[in-house]
Amino acid sequence: MFDRLWILGASVMTLALGIGLVFGRVSSRKTPYPRERVFVLRTCLLTWLLIGLFVASTLVLSPPYRYILPAALLFVIPALHYRWSMRRHLIRRMEEREHRSRH
Repeated sequence: MFDRLWILGASVMTLALGIGLVFGRVSSRKTPYPRERVFVLRTCLLTWLLIGLFVASTLVLSPPYRYILPAALLFVIPALHYRWSMRRHLIRRMEEREHRSRH
């Protein structure tokens, strides 16, 4: 029913998603502010879903699309990650200012 490549890909994807979940939780617990924590959890989830889509597309799609979608994701994922990291820094600055103005 399933060939070895599919089983290997599915197990690697499952392992990667598990590791991503652990590191996402660790990263979110280290954030000092609640809005930043929610943002980190959301971006970690979206990033790992995109990586899962990347791996799944190479396993499931037919040959022309098997190469087009992962190639597009190779450019989209780093661009989104850069944008999300900039936004995280802005959220942190905003929350630091709000925290200082209260105290």
